[in-house]
Amino acid sequence: MTGPYGDRDSATSTGSAREWLVPGTHTDAGGGRSGVDGVDGVMPTDPGPGGMRTDSDHDGRLDTVYVDRDNDGTVDEIWFDRHEDGRYEQIEYAADDGTPERMVTDTNGDGKVDQYRFDTNGDHRYDLVLIDRNHDGAPDWERIDLQGDNDVDIERYDDDYDGDYDRVEYND
Repeated sequence: MTGPYGDRDSATSTGSAREWLVPGTHTDAGGGRSGVDGVDGVMPTDPGPGGMRTDSDHDGRLDTVYVDRDNDGTVDEIWFDRHEDGRYEQIEYAADDGTPERMVTDTNGDGKVDQYRFDTNGDHRYDLVLIDRNHDGAPDWERIDLQGDNDVDIERYDDDYDGDYDRVEYND
């Protein structure tokens, strides 16, 4: 099964990808951030014929569910149980909005998309990460790996949320 990332935090792009961001929140294929019983943070239904449940931190407890509903070998959704209490607070899933190479994430379990990852060059690696900290539908933190070495080279921040990047950090 092909995972959703070649590397989780790498990026390869130039310029801004603000126009790729769709305003508002997003719901998963199950209709929202809840399990079959309607309780937020509950593990989704069966991972599908191509999916699996795993122990990501190797402590002997299942804490991650990779969902492949259509058995095409590509992950459609990822559910995380960060506190290992049986409640899966974080979800990533395909955007299903005509942008085939995009995953979105609700990192804090509040039902709103916080993070967008794009495969901008079609190499099956999410190479651009946009983060929306104030949930206004526009990214205010952009992470880019210009060299393709899996290290973030540039981080741009819109600290006052006015649509313009205020601060740029360059990493070696």
